[in-house]
Amino acid sequence: MLRNHTWGNHNGGYSYNSIDRLQFHREANNTDDDLYTDHINNKTFDNRVENLRTVTAKENSRNKSKHNTNTSGKQGVSRWTNNKNGLQYWKVAINDNDDKRIVKIFSIKKLGDIEAKRQAIECRKRLEQQFGYIGD
Repeated sequence: MLRNHTWGNHNGGYSYNSIDRLQFHREANNTDDDLYTDHINNKTFDNRVENLRTVTAKENSRNKSKHNTNTSGKQGVSRWTNNKNGLQYWKVAINDNDDKRIVKIFSIKKLGDIEAKRQAIECRKRLEQQFGYIGD
């Protein structure tokens, strides 16, 4: 069936058919309309079967790529300045399985920049594992 269509590149990086508006990864994975097809490695043109999985919206949101403005090298970890006291921190933010936002901060003044960042990244990795995130 997939060979019967002409596929193009959508501005979001996904392959799609402009006539039927089919998305290649959804067709290749035979994904139901109420579910999502996740590219495990976040490469939207990598439509190998072993890189596709059917997921809920919540599961799909847990496998996002780092934003292009990320400065920590780890999704969900950012440098933050407390506007009340001017102190700087490395901050971890993640949603738990009940969609409750969890935030942890690591003081640059107390730990030093490198150690605060290292601890924040390690904390994020532990929380990702705990809550079923794939990570980046």
